Amino acid sequence: MKALVIKPMRNLMEILPSGKDCLVIILDGLDECGDLEALERLMELVLILEELPATFAVFISCHPESLIVSAWDEARGQGLVIPCEDVDKITQEKYHTIRCMVEDGLRDRIRKSRWKPSEEDLDAFTLACRELPVMASIRIREVISQTWHGRTLQTEFQYLLNLSDPPTSLNWEYLRILRRAYMPDSSAMPVDVAKMYHLLVGTISSAHSSLRIAKDEAQATLEPISSIIELPSEDWKGVKFYHAKAQEFITGSPIGQERIFLGPLLLRIFNNCCKRNEFRIPTNPPLGDKEKWADFKPYGERPEHIRYVNRYILLHLDPARLFSQESNDNYELQNEFNSFLTQNFLTYLHLGGDPWVRPGFDEFNINYMATSLTLSSKISNHLIPLSEALLNAQMLMEAKSDQLPTKIDEWDDEVINYEAEFREPDVRNGIVTCTALSRDGRYIALGFGSGVIEIADIDDQHTMSQFQNHPPNPPAWIEFVHGHHHVAAEDVDGNITIYSHGTLPVKLGILPIGTYPIVTAVSDSGLFIIRVLRDPGKPWYNNVACIYISGDPHIQLLASPPDSPIQSFRSNSESAFPERHMVAFSPGARYIAAFDEHSAFTWSTESGDFIARYNVRGDKSWIINTGMAPTCPYHIPHPVSTRPTLPLAGDTVYAHHSWVDAGPELDETWIKRPFFHQLPDHASRKPADAPISS
Repeated sequence: MKALVIKPMRNLMEILPSGKDCLVIILDGLDECGDLEALERLMELVLILEELPATFAVFISCHPESLIVSAWDEARGQGLVIPCEDVDKITQEKYHTIRCMVEDGLRDRIRKSRWKPSEEDLDAFTLACRELPVMASIRIREVISQTWHGRTLQTEFQYLLNLSDPPTSLNWEYLRILRRAYMPDSSAMPVDVAKMYHLLVGTISSAHSSLRIAKDEAQATLEPISSIIELPSEDWKGVKFYHAKAQEFITGSPIGQERIFLGPLLLRIFNNCCKRNEFRIPTNPPLGDKEKWADFKPYGERPEHIRYVNRYILLHLDPARLFSQESNDNYELQNEFNSFLTQNFLTYLHLGGDPWVRPGFDEFNINYMATSLTLSSKISNHLIPLSEALLNAQMLMEAKSDQLPTKIDEWDDEVINYEAEFREPDVRNGIVTCTALSRDGRYIALGFGSGVIEIADIDDQHTMSQFQNHPPNPPAWIEFVHGHHHVAAEDVDGNITIYSHGTLPVKLGILPIGTYPIVTAVSDSGLFIIRVLRDPGKPWYNNVACIYISGDPHIQLLASPPDSPIQSFRSNSESAFPERHMVAFSPGARYIAAFDEHSAFTWSTESGDFIARYNVRGDKSWIINTGMAPTCPYHIPHPVSTRPTLPLAGDTVYAHHSWVDAGPELDETWIKRPFFHQLPDHASRKPADAPISS
């Protein structure tokens, strides 16, 4: 803005003749320049116009959106003079404008009608438009359309002037039109009309894609709402809304009892794009090959409707319809969502999709992983089987959830205070607090707020085992160990127990708990579990425990690094703790590896002894050795401290698709290179024999 506008205008003043003339810049429709995020950035640029020479004036017209009003207020607080006139408050002038619109717009209808509206009728019609010219133009078009289709001018005036619940805003006016068009007797919209309506209006408002629909079918579906949608006589694909606010209503949050969602259409568009791989995401390994991503389309190069889907698709999904099993009307939506969740959700996240969901999803009181598992199972009509007692507990939970106290969230919305869930036993007992999947994906373990843990067979649809924590605390995590009938679990107080079908629980002891959720990882054999405490002020690498399952089950704390605490540890940062993918065993489970954004460590599983520390230095491109070399360029980091007898790789090694063993590495080889560090693009252009310092 300063380089392209402010500075050139200042230079222009030096060559223009001085005088009393004023140069005017007009910004019209400022509130219609993109979404709220774009508008916020735009307001920062608009306020820079204050630096223009005094001979310039900037005239802005817009709706009084809260973001714009707050920007003006903040600027005034800094001493800027911003005169503002609210045209909605100019009552007399606006009334005269609308009255002229009504007389001019209905002149031909009045001339041809045997009944003539009186001055009082025209005054009442004008006042009913709520001083909104947009509403006046809508009603004028509505009267003309209705009188073309058999209604008289008198009955239309009577209808509009005697509404039992007159609209108070444009959104409620749009809702009135939709109700009148498709639900005149207050009954549900016919299924075939509803499907065609959602398909057509959704396409107009967000997709703009070519649909093979007969012109007469499209015309018949949209003609009842022709007061808000312009229908061209020739090419119906040129259909558009008369006013942007109508499109905002269609694509925005639903109001009233009817819910007008674009969810099914948007899901279908996104799923079809994924099926055709229009995003050019590589599917054949090695996926780390940079050349395979050359055709990948970044966010800014995707069509507008795909960007819309990325940002808002989850806001257009009604959880009541997604989970309903009482009607076949939701079958199509549920199938589309099932495909989205089970096949394309990772693509959605990779494309920058927002995983935030509508508040209604929270009513199901399950964490994100349980949501994904339960949703996909329900939609496929393969419910995760629960015992009758737990089904009753969930029914009671759902019945009492609406009675929980509310609070105001960060967006000033009134939401349920979910902290109160665990204070209400009938609600807490039905909540899923943690889940685990077996390695083959067939079995699932669910932990509930009542302290109950159930293992279910998803394929054969039956509950296999049920266990009860004592004391009955909610489980914090569950892991499958050494088979499908055995799990290890920890409750919210740090009590760790091994449960097996047909045997008594094995209590291993109590470990300290932290502010953030515990991170765990299981060895391939299921015989060992790593547990990492994440608590501000306590270096996590001094609080790593190994849980031994077989033989003599027990817990052993791993040795702290000799130079602990590490200077780079930041107790007030979540990034100072490992995530799930940052903790693992070696292929044979003889060694343990873990890292955060500052340091990486290795230990011996058998003895718990510390082996080595590596300096990560905030680099996010580190990965743990899985037993196979990465397909991307990498080097092997060198430890900064180690046991003197450990046979580690002595020199930093550079590799590029060259080091690949015939099979998984032996642990003795693995411990020499427990971590890989992915190289940046410029490093990959160096010759293969050029070492890179770590």
